[in-house]
Amino acid sequence: MMLRIQQERMTGAFIPSLREYFNTFGMTTERVARAKPDVIIMHPGPMNRGVEIASDVADGPYSVILEQVANAWRSAWPCCICWPVERMTELRS
Repeated sequence: MMLRIQQERMTGAFIPSLREYFNTFGMTTERVARAKPDVIIMHPGPMNRGVEIASDVADGPYSVILEQVANAWRSAWPCCICWPVERMTELRS
């Protein structure tokens, strides 16, 4: 599972460059080739292509990223609707 670099929140020089980060930690086709044959590539999204993960890996046969993001949205949406209604009921009691 990949994690996302939150570039928008980085005010300091935490990494020397995005290219160096990708070369050291990024998910490349070479790294995927060394994985087990049944590897599953996941990422919480949104992706920084070319920084955390190569585009050919993100769109490749082992990737379930689009399904993962779609399912996260479907499971989070009811919580966004139901939780405030339940909480308002509790507050009124």
